Amino acid sequence: MLKINCSDLPEANRCMLRFFANTQTKEVEKIGYTLRKPQAKSAKLVLSSCCNEVINKMFRQKIETGRIDINTANNDAVDSYRSQENTAGEIEYDRDITNREHAIQAIQKVVARFKYDFAGEFVFPPKAVYNDMVNVEITGSLLDDDIELSAKIPLIDSENVYVFKYSKRYSHSYHAQLGGYRILLQSDGDLKKYKTLNTPISAKTGMQKPVEFYDYGKGDDIYWIAKSTINRIAHYWSALKEQKIDVTEMPANPACVRCSQKYCKAWGTDFCVYHRWEK
Repeated sequence: MLKINCSDLPEANRCMLRFFANTQTKEVEKIGYTLRKPQAKSAKLVLSSCCNEVINKMFRQKIETGRIDINTANNDAVDSYRSQENTAGEIEYDRDITNREHAIQAIQKVVARFKYDFAGEFVFPPKAVYNDMVNVEITGSLLDDDIELSAKIPLIDSENVYVFKYSKRYSHSYHAQLGGYRILLQSDGDLKKYKTLNTPISAKTGMQKPVEFYDYGKGDDIYWIAKSTINRIAHYWSALKEQKIDVTEMPANPACVRCSQKYCKAWGTDFCVYHRWEK
């Protein structure tokens, strides 16, 4: 059975080879390909995980106590980044996030923005069921049980399903992730609306950009985007395992910003179409 997390679906639409290399590493190696260990994690990728963790805690606090203490959230930001430092290995900073201090400031700015732009809009459920609303874990089987799709949904209130993003430029590739939530939730007779909230991670001086809201209604369009993505994954994975195709026949994207030896396990190996001879 091929196990896929909804958060990885956008990656499949960017580069199918990197998707398999990074999410199905052991299985790819069993087929006979050699993969590498990425040298670093980008600061923004690490900070996205931190922001999700702190925002989840913030909403749990709001549901339990009726308020959000920004000082607690700021302390959670420091603790979350310290934890990531211990587990992520090397973190590569960039011109937006240049060092550890900038990283923590960036998390705190994003969290404050979510508090002031969004927390007041959140339609809170009864306190007794809050555990079922924040960081919701859900799993389902698709395509005759050939695929197990899972998700950890950041936030569900009484009317909406949310995913949080922190991109400088909002990408429509995120549709597949939200559509994956729609696939998993529809079996429960779900009639909610699907929304993405985005604000860029940056430690630059000045006001943090407001949270942008993207509303997909009942999610019919994103549902079919996710279904199409999953069907493509299943097609290429089956063909690869049965050796009906070579990696040179699979869709790859050398123009992607993460196409490098630092971020991709396939780069410079026999599982890479464009850079297999590079070191």
